[in-house]
Amino acid sequence: MPKLWNETIDAHRRAVRDACLDTTAALVAEHGLLSVTMSKIAEETGIGRATLYKY
Repeated sequence: MPKLWNETIDAHRRAVRDACLDTTAALVAEHGLLSVTMSKIAEETGIGRATLYKY
């Protein structure tokens, strides 16, 4: 597999992971830890809930 392809996938994974973490932090700050669900994080991030568990 070409190196460029690997870097592209790695960059995508980092971007999704960072988006998940940023969204989680924002939701916790706004609603409190006990009010934040995995479904809400996934919805706000724009990914599926099953995908969120991958990250």
